[in-house]
Amino acid sequence: MGLLRKPLAWLRPTDPLAWELRRDQLLMVVRSSERSFPAMCVSNIGTGAVALHWQPAGGILIWLVAMLACMALSHVANRIYLAQSGDLSKFPRLVLMCMSVSGLTMVTIAAGAVLFWAPGVPVNHLFVLLMMTTSAAIGTVYTAPYAPISLLQAIYIGTAMALCFSEGTAEYAMIGAMGFAIAAMLVGVGFSINDGARQILTLRISERDLVSKLQDASRAKSAFLANMSHELRTPLNAVIGFSDVMRQELLGPIGTDAYRGYADDIHASGTHLLTLINQVLDLSKIEAGKYELRESNVDLNRILDEAVRMIARRAEEGGVTIINDVPRNAIIRADETAIRQVALNVAMNAVKFTPPGGKVRAFGTILPDGRLAIGVRDTGCGIRPEDTEAVFENFGQARHDLAVREKGTGLGLPIVRSLMRAHGGDAILDSVLGIGTTVYLTLPRERVIDFGLAIEPPPPASRAA
Repeated sequence: MGLLRKPLAWLRPTDPLAWELRRDQLLMVVRSSERSFPAMCVSNIGTGAVALHWQPAGGILIWLVAMLACMALSHVANRIYLAQSGDLSKFPRLVLMCMSVSGLTMVTIAAGAVLFWAPGVPVNHLFVLLMMTTSAAIGTVYTAPYAPISLLQAIYIGTAMALCFSEGTAEYAMIGAMGFAIAAMLVGVGFSINDGARQILTLRISERDLVSKLQDASRAKSAFLANMSHELRTPLNAVIGFSDVMRQELLGPIGTDAYRGYADDIHASGTHLLTLINQVLDLSKIEAGKYELRESNVDLNRILDEAVRMIARRAEEGGVTIINDVPRNAIIRADETAIRQVALNVAMNAVKFTPPGGKVRAFGTILPDGRLAIGVRDTGCGIRPEDTEAVFENFGQARHDLAVREKGTGLGLPIVRSLMRAHGGDAILDSVLGIGTTVYLTLPRERVIDFGLAIEPPPPASRAA
């Protein structure tokens, strides 16, 4: 019973994961069989034609008909397996079907070897033995992922050995005995291939399970953030609103300067926290693929002018000059809210990291392949080359050479890149430490409605590719 336990485990695994693994191993064999189906048919016809040198046409024709019938039956069985293998409850029946058809096909090929064998004709014997060993070798390679079918290749080696021993001479007995060595070699090859296939399939199953768990975790995260957004925003808005009333002394003087300072701090901290919450929610929505673009024709300069007005006070306080050189007739097809957020995030970053007396300039150009590239260039502290991609990672921070009054959340540029990619474009950063940074925002050609003449040379292809 112990010897039968392992073969039975192959046919009826007890572990659900083992069922799936066996199913996929047999699936590899079936797909290989389907790919080699035309070549096998041609090969069998050619084998029968060569055998006409030694055997009458009638017997060979009968064998060919039987062989092609087995091949057709194998093709039908393969199609059934491919169609039904998704249902693991059918696996035992499908295994028996495939093994039965494979065994019948191998027996038919072996019967052909017996039929073709011409006693006392060495050339004929070489042909038949070559036919059997080649069939065994090829069969071992493509059936090795599923061991039970691979073991059926012993039919070929056993037939070749029996034919050699049937000649009754010492020379043929020695050749027949070589079958044991050939069989041992094929078993070793089969085990190696089987082990590799099992490892690959196990890794694939584990990867799929991991992806499924990550998707579940992502959905749980999105649900949590969606549920918490209202709970967080409501008290925060109250904190921001009441602190604003206090710091402006709308209901009367506070009476103590320290309290007024506390109100300013509460308002600034609440606003910063609300911004962070909004950015986390936006990024979560984008990453979950739930951000829907509401497209319309957008006047790009109107968006840029709004962004400039929103940060004008900050730029003035920091002594930074803002210049908008984007052509006045720039019209694109995009989500206006998303583009407004992109423009504001990029402009705010540029002003934040530009020292007094510096400049921030927006310009636009059409690339040689028709894409639109909007650049925002500052004369700030710049970024080290190794950090140019890190700033696009969630909570990524890179620039530390310039002291700024307000530290960022590290989510502005990741949101910018995600929104641009949602439009089919991208955000590319070109920076020189101590000189400044340019952020290129690209959009595909089909989103450019009107742009007129570009007033800026195209950025290097390596930067805006």
